[in-house]
Amino acid sequence: MARNIYNFLKSSSKRQSELKEFQSFLNLEPHKILHPSQTRWLSLAAVVDRILEQWDGLKLYFTDTYLSQRLLVTEQIYHGLNDMFMQLGYLFLSWALPLFTRFNSYFQTKHVVINELHEKITGLYTEILLCFLKRSYVLKTKFNLINPISEEHQLIDSEMYLGVQVANHIDHLQICRDNIRKKDFYQR
Repeated sequence: MARNIYNFLKSSSKRQSELKEFQSFLNLEPHKILHPSQTRWLSLAAVVDRILEQWDGLKLYFTDTYLSQRLLVTEQIYHGLNDMFMQLGYLFLSWALPLFTRFNSYFQTKHVVINELHEKITGLYTEILLCFLKRSYVLKTKFNLINPISEEHQLIDSEMYLGVQVANHIDHLQICRDNIRKKDFYQR
């Protein structure tokens, strides 16, 4: 969806201007949509955050554009922006991507950090495991014996930690009505 939004807007100053009108109508900062690069994946966190920041403006813009133009790409974007589970996915990514960005940027320093590699990797892995596995299992089991796919030690869906924003949106009425997709969201 991020790529479709960017591609739809990038070549048309008219479309960008129209989006700015919707942004100003909703009192949003008129920020441009960022390019989701395939080679610079560390920039994805900024792309996700920008889309979330502009979600309502984009939703309004693509509702108008889809209804007036009836293009396949605008239909796909329209449906994505009106899908609470799509938004949940973006909220999760907004929380998860910075974990990996911070980890990666640590090793891009000019200092020798190879001696801290094991500690940083185990710290990140432990942080991730604690989001969906029982705390006592993660902290009391030897690291190499932890089985992340063991259902016996997995937290129930409502106890998983997927970021504050997900926790704030997961109980939305529209999400609670669709238990199948909610379960699928947690499994993914």
